[in-house]
Amino acid sequence: MVLKSWDLNSELRLIWVEKFDEAFNETVKSHFDHHYPMLRWRENLEANEEQAVKELNKKLSGRERINLAIYNGSQLVGWSYGWQGGLESASFYMANSCVIPEYRRQGLYTHLLQKVIELAQEYGFQSITSRHVAANNSVIIPKLKAGFKITGMELSEIYGNLVHLTYFNNDLRREAFEVRTGLCKPQSRPVKDLYL
Repeated sequence: MVLKSWDLNSELRLIWVEKFDEAFNETVKSHFDHHYPMLRWRENLEANEEQAVKELNKKLSGRERINLAIYNGSQLVGWSYGWQGGLESASFYMANSCVIPEYRRQGLYTHLLQKVIELAQEYGFQSITSRHVAANNSVIIPKLKAGFKITGMELSEIYGNLVHLTYFNNDLRREAFEVRTGLCKPQSRPVKDLYL
């Protein structure tokens, strides 16, 4: 079911969908399966482990989601999806975003990113988090330009070296982050109170 849609130009349309279809899953799989050296751990689960993961996913299905897709006619050319969660329930986790190679360098990722930020703010999420392979500059740089901050590093057995990025929708939290990193001195009263 389509929740909302926006025309990007005469050919491209950005769509917010409730759930992706099987064609979407196949497109994602075909794009990532041969391009990224990731551990495909789900393919190696024992039957009882696979069932336990399915049951766990059912329990977590009540989280808020944002699923965006960009289409040129009926062709899927980009997407971004994520869900409520991470370290806190007021945080939105951007799990996966991509623009297929022949549609890159047209500002489509920026459109996706801006729409995710807008929708996450409408939901009331206080922050947006994501994790990226450390060498994935084509995603990391646009996110830094959009106001995301580097908030951590991780060595993942699945993806390798990851950079954690966070966008703070809340000005107080953004200021507190910049103070804690040593970027600036506290300006607002609540942040100054942290240091009295």
